Amino acid sequence: MSTRRISTFLIFIVFIIYISLGLPDSIMGSAWPAIRQTYSYPVDMIGILGAIQLGFSFSSTLVYPKLARHWTLDKFIIFSTILTVVGLIALGAGKTFWPMFISCVLLGFGQGSVDIAINDFSAKYFSNSLMNFLHGFYGIGVMASSFIMTFSMQGNNKWQLGVWIITLSQILILMLCFATRNRFKEKAESHTKEHSIKEQKLNFKYFILPLFYFFLRHRTYHRSLLF
Repeated sequence: MSTRRISTFLIFIVFIIYISLGLPDSIMGSAWPAIRQTYSYPVDMIGILGAIQLGFSFSSTLVYPKLARHWTLDKFIIFSTILTVVGLIALGAGKTFWPMFISCVLLGFGQGSVDIAINDFSAKYFSNSLMNFLHGFYGIGVMASSFIMTFSMQGNNKWQLGVWIITLSQILILMLCFATRNRFKEKAESHTKEHSIKEQKLNFKYFILPLFYFFLRHRTYHRSLLF
């Protein structure tokens, strides 16, 4: 199906979903000094939390082909967004390690799942130029969340205010996804037996990007300690 047969409203919904992917990603980066004081964490604890979140985000790509045989795209999107909302609530309400751990698990798996699901849909119906434009909206979400967190910590306000604002935004997006779920009610992906066997074989190249991500975050965190 070509892009011309997709309504402008549906493209708008997909763009909004992609903005929601970036909303939670600036919370740790923008508010970590205040968050670590609330949780009584050392500065370098963010590296461990980031690794947990990235690990579960990566695991969602492994689970997706199996669930795609039984689930439709609308179920993936709604379920993943619910996980993200619950993860944000755990982050904003908790003050010990376990709520933070649960938050990282749910945010990682939820964001990873909705990312691969919406990419699956976009690859079927969107042109290459529109796909590139779509990924730019993730950056809009990241930028918006950094502004929200910066604004929330001004004056006597606490970082939790920014988390609740982002959580409310995600709930509104969840309601939008639920209201338009029929537009995504299709098989997530069809797999042949041969294709499924190939997907289950992990090659070293699949780990290059996560390894690079860990290295980059490690360098960034240690440089931040110098300032």
